[in-house]
Amino acid sequence: MKIIFTIFLLFITSYSLQAQSMSEDTWLKVEYMQVEPADMNGFLASVEYGYKQVQKQRVESGEIQRWHFYRVPYSGDKSKSYNFVSVIMASSLNDLQTENQLNTSEYRTALGKKKPSKHVVHTEIWNTESIVNDGVQHTPSRYKNVNYMNATAGRLDDYLNLETEIAGPLHTHQMQNGRMDGWEFHRLVFPTGVETPFNFITTDFYSDLEQIEMGITRDIIREVHPQMDVDEFDEFADAIRERNYSDLWELLEYAIPD
Repeated sequence: MKIIFTIFLLFITSYSLQAQSMSEDTWLKVEYMQVEPADMNGFLASVEYGYKQVQKQRVESGEIQRWHFYRVPYSGDKSKSYNFVSVIMASSLNDLQTENQLNTSEYRTALGKKKPSKHVVHTEIWNTESIVNDGVQHTPSRYKNVNYMNATAGRLDDYLNLETEIAGPLHTHQMQNGRMDGWEFHRLVFPTGVETPFNFITTDFYSDLEQIEMGITRDIIREVHPQMDVDEFDEFADAIRERNYSDLWELLEYAIPD
Protein backbone atom coordinates (compact mmCIF):
# COMPACT_ATOMS: atom_id res chain seq x y z
CA MET A 1 0.00 0.00 0.00
CA LYS A 2 2.85 2.39 0.84
CA ILE A 3 4.40 1.82 -2.61
CA ILE A 4 1.07 2.37 -4.34
CA PHE A 5 0.53 5.63 -2.50
CA THR A 6 4.06 6.88 -3.27
CA ILE A 7 3.58 6.25 -6.98
CA PHE A 8 0.26 8.03 -6.82
CA LEU A 9 1.85 11.09 -5.20
CA LEU A 10 4.38 11.32 -8.01
CA PHE A 11 1.48 11.47 -10.44
CA ILE A 12 -0.58 14.12 -8.69
CA THR A 13 2.25 16.54 -7.96
CA SER A 14 1.76 17.75 -11.53
CA TYR A 15 -1.88 18.63 -10.72
CA SER A 16 -2.35 22.42 -10.91
CA LEU A 17 -3.75 23.49 -7.53
CA GLN A 18 -5.48 26.74 -6.79
CA ALA A 19 -4.51 26.04 -3.20
CA GLN A 20 -1.82 28.51 -2.22
CA SER A 21 0.32 27.53 0.78
CA MET A 22 0.51 30.18 3.49
CA SER A 23 2.18 28.02 6.13
CA GLU A 24 4.77 30.64 7.09
CA ASP A 25 2.53 33.66 6.64
CA THR A 26 -0.71 33.06 8.51
CA TRP A 27 -1.10 32.40 12.21
CA LEU A 28 -4.45 32.14 13.98
CA LYS A 29 -5.42 32.77 17.57
CA VAL A 30 -8.65 30.87 18.25
CA GLU A 31 -10.46 31.83 21.45
CA TYR A 32 -13.43 29.73 22.58
CA MET A 33 -15.96 31.51 24.80
CA GLN A 34 -18.97 30.54 26.89
CA VAL A 35 -21.69 33.15 27.44
CA GLU A 36 -24.72 32.48 29.62
CA PRO A 37 -28.20 33.29 28.23
CA ALA A 38 -28.75 36.04 30.81
CA ASP A 39 -25.60 37.84 29.60
CA MET A 40 -26.20 37.29 25.88
CA ASN A 41 -27.58 40.67 24.81
CA GLY A 42 -24.97 42.65 26.70
CA PHE A 43 -22.19 40.45 25.41
CA LEU A 44 -23.23 40.74 21.76
CA ALA A 45 -23.54 44.52 22.12
CA SER A 46 -20.06 44.66 23.61
CA VAL A 47 -18.68 42.71 20.67
CA GLU A 48 -20.42 44.84 18.04
CA TYR A 49 -19.68 48.25 19.55
CA GLY A 50 -16.47 47.58 21.45
CA TYR A 51 -14.41 44.53 20.59
CA LYS A 52 -15.11 44.82 16.86
CA GLN A 53 -13.92 48.43 16.78
CA VAL A 54 -10.66 47.46 18.46
CA GLN A 55 -10.04 44.70 15.94
CA LYS A 56 -10.85 47.06 13.05
CA GLN A 57 -8.17 49.43 14.35
CA ARG A 58 -5.69 46.58 14.49
CA VAL A 59 -6.50 45.54 10.90
CA GLU A 60 -6.29 49.11 9.62
CA SER A 61 -2.91 49.61 11.32
CA GLY A 62 -1.58 46.40 9.74
CA GLU A 63 -0.98 44.77 13.11
CA ILE A 64 -3.26 41.83 12.22
CA GLN A 65 -4.63 40.58 8.90
CA ARG A 66 -8.25 39.77 9.77
CA TRP A 67 -10.67 39.10 12.61
CA HIS A 68 -13.73 36.83 12.46
CA PHE A 69 -16.26 36.28 15.23
CA TYR A 70 -18.59 33.27 15.21
CA ARG A 71 -21.43 31.77 17.17
CA VAL A 72 -21.36 27.97 17.48
CA PRO A 73 -24.74 26.40 16.60
CA TYR A 74 -23.24 22.92 16.98
CA SER A 75 -20.11 21.46 18.57
CA GLY A 76 -19.08 17.83 18.67
CA ASP A 77 -16.65 18.50 21.53
CA LYS A 78 -18.32 17.11 24.63
CA SER A 79 -15.38 17.87 26.91
CA LYS A 80 -15.90 21.66 26.81
CA SER A 81 -18.84 24.03 26.58
CA TYR A 82 -18.54 27.05 24.29
CA ASN A 83 -20.97 28.99 22.14
CA PHE A 84 -18.77 31.70 20.55
CA VAL A 85 -15.36 31.71 18.90
CA SER A 86 -13.04 34.62 18.08
CA VAL A 87 -10.42 34.09 15.36
CA ILE A 88 -7.56 36.57 14.89
CA MET A 89 -5.27 36.11 11.85
CA ALA A 90 -1.80 37.63 11.67
CA SER A 91 1.40 37.27 9.68
CA SER A 92 3.51 36.46 12.74
CA LEU A 93 3.06 34.75 16.07
CA ASN A 94 4.13 37.89 17.95
CA ASP A 95 1.30 39.93 16.42
CA LEU A 96 -1.23 37.60 18.00
CA GLN A 97 0.06 38.38 21.48
CA THR A 98 -0.31 42.18 21.48
CA GLU A 99 -4.02 42.41 22.16
CA ASN A 100 -3.74 42.51 25.94
CA GLN A 101 -1.44 45.53 25.63
CA LEU A 102 -4.21 47.66 24.09
CA ASN A 103 -4.84 50.10 26.92
CA THR A 104 -5.07 53.35 25.02
CA SER A 105 -7.74 55.98 25.56
CA GLU A 106 -9.23 55.07 22.17
CA TYR A 107 -9.56 51.46 23.31
CA ARG A 108 -11.30 52.41 26.55
CA THR A 109 -13.58 54.85 24.73
CA ALA A 110 -14.54 52.22 22.14
CA LEU A 111 -15.50 49.76 24.86
CA GLY A 112 -17.11 52.26 27.20
CA LYS A 113 -19.62 50.55 29.45
CA LYS A 114 -19.93 47.69 26.98
CA LYS A 115 -16.75 45.92 28.02
CA PRO A 116 -17.12 42.29 26.89
CA SER A 117 -18.08 39.97 29.72
CA LYS A 118 -17.05 36.49 28.62
CA HIS A 119 -15.70 33.29 30.03
CA VAL A 120 -12.80 32.09 27.90
CA VAL A 121 -13.00 28.32 27.90
CA HIS A 122 -9.93 27.60 25.82
CA THR A 123 -7.38 29.27 23.53
CA GLU A 124 -5.46 27.71 20.64
CA ILE A 125 -2.80 28.83 18.17
CA TRP A 126 -2.99 27.46 14.61
CA ASN A 127 -0.54 27.76 11.73
CA THR A 128 -1.81 27.50 8.15
CA GLU A 129 -0.49 24.63 6.03
CA SER A 130 -2.59 25.07 2.88
CA ILE A 131 -5.59 27.04 1.61
CA VAL A 132 -8.04 26.73 -1.27
CA ASN A 133 -9.92 29.85 -2.39
CA ASP A 134 -10.66 31.85 -5.52
CA GLY A 135 -7.89 34.36 -4.81
CA VAL A 136 -10.31 37.28 -4.47
CA GLN A 137 -10.55 39.37 -1.30
CA HIS A 138 -14.20 39.24 -0.24
CA THR A 139 -16.58 39.02 2.69
CA PRO A 140 -15.95 35.92 4.83
CA SER A 141 -18.25 32.96 4.27
CA ARG A 142 -21.25 32.73 6.55
CA TYR A 143 -20.61 29.15 7.68
CA LYS A 144 -17.44 27.34 8.68
CA ASN A 145 -17.28 23.58 9.26
CA VAL A 146 -14.30 22.83 11.52
CA ASN A 147 -12.86 19.30 11.66
CA TYR A 148 -10.43 18.40 14.44
CA MET A 149 -8.05 15.72 13.16
CA ASN A 150 -5.46 13.52 14.83
CA ALA A 151 -2.60 12.25 12.65
CA THR A 152 -1.45 8.73 13.48
CA ALA A 153 1.92 8.62 15.24
CA GLY A 154 4.71 7.89 12.77
CA ARG A 155 2.53 8.73 9.76
CA LEU A 156 2.88 12.52 9.73
CA ASP A 157 4.35 12.80 6.22
CA ASP A 158 1.64 10.55 4.82
CA TYR A 159 -1.05 12.62 6.51
CA LEU A 160 0.35 15.92 5.24
CA ASN A 161 0.39 14.51 1.71
CA LEU A 162 -3.17 13.27 2.16
CA GLU A 163 -4.48 16.75 2.96
CA THR A 164 -2.35 18.89 0.65
CA GLU A 165 -2.02 16.61 -2.40
CA ILE A 166 -5.30 14.70 -2.36
CA ALA A 167 -7.84 16.68 -0.33
CA GLY A 168 -6.64 20.01 -1.74
CA PRO A 169 -7.53 19.22 -5.38
CA LEU A 170 -10.84 17.66 -4.27
CA HIS A 171 -11.85 20.84 -2.46
CA THR A 172 -10.68 22.93 -5.41
CA HIS A 173 -13.09 20.89 -7.55
CA GLN A 174 -15.90 21.49 -5.05
CA MET A 175 -15.22 25.22 -5.01
CA GLN A 176 -15.12 25.49 -8.79
CA ASN A 177 -18.49 23.75 -9.01
CA GLY A 178 -20.19 25.97 -6.40
CA ARG A 179 -20.36 23.30 -3.73
CA MET A 180 -18.23 25.22 -1.25
CA ASP A 181 -16.49 28.60 -0.91
CA GLY A 182 -13.07 27.34 0.15
CA TRP A 183 -11.01 25.11 2.39
CA GLU A 184 -8.09 25.51 4.80
CA PHE A 185 -5.68 23.14 6.51
CA HIS A 186 -4.03 24.11 9.80
CA ARG A 187 -1.51 22.66 12.21
CA LEU A 188 -2.19 22.98 15.95
CA VAL A 189 0.76 24.83 17.50
CA PHE A 190 -0.61 25.37 21.01
CA PRO A 191 -1.54 23.63 23.24
CA THR A 192 0.66 20.57 22.86
CA GLY A 193 1.00 17.28 24.72
CA VAL A 194 -0.23 13.73 24.59
CA GLU A 195 -3.55 14.69 26.18
CA THR A 196 -4.46 16.98 23.26
CA PRO A 197 -7.00 14.96 21.22
CA PHE A 198 -6.07 16.51 17.85
CA ASN A 199 -3.05 18.03 16.12
CA PHE A 200 -4.50 19.32 12.83
CA ILE A 201 -7.61 21.17 11.77
CA THR A 202 -9.39 21.32 8.42
CA THR A 203 -12.02 23.99 7.78
CA ASP A 204 -14.68 24.03 5.05
CA PHE A 205 -16.33 27.34 4.10
CA TYR A 206 -19.92 27.67 2.84
CA SER A 207 -22.28 30.50 1.89
CA ASP A 208 -25.35 28.51 2.91
CA LEU A 209 -26.12 25.29 4.71
CA GLU A 210 -27.37 23.52 1.57
CA GLN A 211 -23.78 23.40 0.28
CA ILE A 212 -22.72 21.24 3.22
CA GLU A 213 -24.90 18.41 1.87
CA MET A 214 -22.91 18.46 -1.40
CA GLY A 215 -20.08 16.41 0.01
CA ILE A 216 -17.20 14.70 -1.76
CA THR A 217 -18.48 11.43 -3.20
CA ARG A 218 -16.57 8.45 -4.53
CA ASP A 219 -17.49 9.54 -8.06
CA ILE A 220 -15.90 12.95 -7.45
CA ILE A 221 -12.74 11.28 -6.11
CA ARG A 222 -12.53 9.17 -9.28
CA GLU A 223 -13.06 12.26 -11.46
CA VAL A 224 -10.35 14.33 -9.77
CA HIS A 225 -7.91 11.44 -9.17
CA PRO A 226 -8.67 8.94 -11.97
CA GLN A 227 -5.58 6.80 -11.31
CA MET A 228 -6.38 6.23 -7.65
CA ASP A 229 -8.01 3.07 -6.30
CA VAL A 230 -10.75 4.55 -4.09
CA ASP A 231 -11.14 1.40 -1.99
CA GLU A 232 -7.43 1.29 -1.19
CA PHE A 233 -7.43 5.02 -0.51
CA ASP A 234 -10.24 4.76 2.05
CA GLU A 235 -8.31 2.08 3.91
CA PHE A 236 -5.11 4.10 3.76
CA ALA A 237 -6.78 7.33 4.96
CA ASP A 238 -8.39 5.59 7.92
CA ALA A 239 -4.98 4.24 8.95
CA ILE A 240 -3.20 7.60 9.07
CA ARG A 241 -5.70 9.94 10.67
CA GLU A 242 -8.83 10.13 12.80
CA ARG A 243 -11.48 12.83 12.85
CA ASN A 244 -12.18 13.36 16.53
CA TYR A 245 -15.11 15.75 16.21
CA SER A 246 -16.49 18.59 14.11
CA ASP A 247 -17.99 22.01 14.78
CA LEU A 248 -20.32 24.27 12.83
CA TRP A 249 -19.62 28.00 13.21
CA GLU A 250 -21.76 30.88 11.90
CA LEU A 251 -20.16 34.27 11.22
CA LEU A 252 -21.55 37.19 13.24
CA GLU A 253 -18.93 39.96 12.98
CA TYR A 254 -15.64 40.52 11.17
CA ALA A 255 -12.92 43.05 10.43
CA ILE A 256 -11.00 42.78 7.16
CA PRO A 257 -8.85 45.14 5.07
CA ASP A 258 -10.75 47.65 2.92
